[in-house]
Amino acid sequence: MTSLKFLLDSMCANFTERCLHDLVTIMVDENVCSVDDIVSRITVKDPSLDVKSAQTLAEGAVEALAQTGQVAVRDGFVCPVD
Repeated sequence: MTSLKFLLDSMCANFTERCLHDLVTIMVDENVCSVDDIVSRITVKDPSLDVKSAQTLAEGAVEALAQTGQVAVRDGFVCPVD
């Protein structure tokens, strides 16, 4: 998958990589959530993004955090690492 930083830069979103990582980790720390939950939060924080772009950013952030062991994905839900 394309790097999260590239996605953010190419979409000109109002997010930095760190900001998006923080958004996802805070959501996961609060409660197990789905990518759709993350998409909703992204679109609230940046209403200029269409849903498809927010979906791409959410998936990229989850993938990046899962690769570094900061979150886990189980049965379609993003969870804290045990």
